[in-house]
Amino acid sequence: MSNKNQTSKNKETVNNMLKLPKSKKKQFQIAAEGQHSVVLGAVQDCGTQTYKNEQVAKLRFVWIVGDEFETGTDKPILLIQYMSFKLTKPPFASSLYKTLRGATGKPPDPDLDFDTLVGLQALVTVYQKADEDGILKANIDPDLVSPPAPGQCVEIPEGWEPPHLESLRGSVQDGPTTRMGQSRPAAKAQISTQNNNDPEITDADIPF
Repeated sequence: MSNKNQTSKNKETVNNMLKLPKSKKKQFQIAAEGQHSVVLGAVQDCGTQTYKNEQVAKLRFVWIVGDEFETGTDKPILLIQYMSFKLTKPPFASSLYKTLRGATGKPPDPDLDFDTLVGLQALVTVYQKADEDGILKANIDPDLVSPPAPGQCVEIPEGWEPPHLESLRGSVQDGPTTRMGQSRPAAKAQISTQNNNDPEITDADIPF
């Protein structure tokens, strides 16, 4: 074997040795597909994420599912809904606008105090989708959010604590949390002033 081939083989061997096995992610129990009665347990500010050289403010709603619990525990299953912090109006309504309009039955107030959202009841439709690692995620369809069904209110469990913010992909700065009446800095969603003929950069366009 020539020295050139031997050197190439040695490099390949070293590269293979340096490759670390991918850590396996756990498949947590998630909400089943279909409609669920939920209550908003927390509003969490995810700070900003860089997307195409633009700083995009992100937040997430932590919904508590009232009709499903983790097997073997009394813990409710959660639905985590990430959204851009924008109240863009139709015809290119943002997910935040759609979710709030659906849950309350009316367009959201531009001066909405997000502290008041904790405890909001809603009926949501869930679909499941696998992420890039093959882990199934439960997602809320913002077009299919409606006011709570009569007699199907969900209560926030006593002593419940929302999950900590995990790191998002990209450049992210963590922000504060609103939960069960705790305050967060008064923040207003960005009201879009763009031409309605130009579609908004949607949540689906931003990886997180």
